[in-house]
Amino acid sequence: MNIKIEEMNIKAFENSVKPEMDGTLKHFEKDIATIRTGKAQSSLVEDLKVECYGTSLSNLKDIASIATPNTSLITIQPWDSALVPAIEKALLNSQLGVTPQTDGTLS
Repeated sequence: MNIKIEEMNIKAFENSVKPEMDGTLKHFEKDIATIRTGKAQSSLVEDLKVECYGTSLSNLKDIASIATPNTSLITIQPWDSALVPAIEKALLNSQLGVTPQTDGTLS
């Protein structure tokens, strides 16, 4: 990328770097949403990869409903109850340091 910056004409420079800066900001916003603040947040687990039906990997948010009913609890309710063991396995294997407790179809 060649950028020619003329004296007192910064608009050309701003227009040329804006797409890259926007991408960087979006990435930063996504990263900052996963910071642990002592409060349960669904963003902590929503992008967790879960092995579905033996082969495919899916994001947890694509196969389950995720809610935070209070500040210390995240509930995960899969749309297919057969996925509960796979979700538990993904949570245990993640580096989040969480221990899932299963209550029927709710993890």
